[in-house]
Amino acid sequence: MTLVVSWIGKDTHGYTSAYIASDSRVSWGNLNFYDSCRKTFFSNEFPDIIGFCGDVLFPSMVIPSIIELIDKKILYDENDGPRTRFDKFKKKLIEEIKHYPKSEILNSFEILYICRDIIEKGYPDFYAYKFIWKKDKSYQVKALKLPVISGLIDVMGSGASDFNREYGGRIKGLNANTTRNVFHTFSVVLEKMTDKKSGGVAQLVGLYRKPEKSGFAFGILHKRNRYYNGMRISFSENIDVIEWRNRNFEICSGRIRKRKSYAKEQSIDTTI
Repeated sequence: MTLVVSWIGKDTHGYTSAYIASDSRVSWGNLNFYDSCRKTFFSNEFPDIIGFCGDVLFPSMVIPSIIELIDKKILYDENDGPRTRFDKFKKKLIEEIKHYPKSEILNSFEILYICRDIIEKGYPDFYAYKFIWKKDKSYQVKALKLPVISGLIDVMGSGASDFNREYGGRIKGLNANTTRNVFHTFSVVLEKMTDKKSGGVAQLVGLYRKPEKSGFAFGILHKRNRYYNGMRISFSENIDVIEWRNRNFEICSGRIRKRKSYAKEQSIDTTI
């Protein structure tokens, strides 16, 4: 199981950014864990980000293959709008489910799909959709309502109750109505998670209003170590081609593993 949290930023012109964060653990019962399982994805060619929870095997095999078709512009056309892109993603997903071996059990899972308009000028709209596959071989599709201010979009996974309990105490705290408030909550919950099926280091993908035209993944600094898509990585001269964040959601240098000098301090509210 897992914990997947999504949120969005907004200013006076509209939505500015959207994010999906996940833990990195896959578990076998309560005894065996692997803490580098990728659960968040992004397109290099389109402003689309994806996260999943539930059954690990099928989504982790199929989503990367679908994204490759997307990025080669085989599945999507350049001018496809957000709903069209999601519908094509959903159609391909269902097609692959039909090919899944009948002798194997495909457990329930949920996939969150966040995207925005492709426009050269002005302020794009953002959208969020959810695909829910149920163990009884039925599925459901939801268009999620976005908050009117910076804040939470959706929470999924077995760790959701722990997150909602913590977030409820922070919703009116010092960092209320900010994007960092959601990630602060996520960081705190992940560190003291009571659900042993959720764990590992955070992984994070995002969309900006501009200038990036596609989704991307952030690097995460945790206890002086560097992680990307849940996997620990070593130093490289090119390490700062990745945008880095720490548990406070502060912009950091991957090279020196500290908050950048121009970056605003965003301390976690400890009064709660």
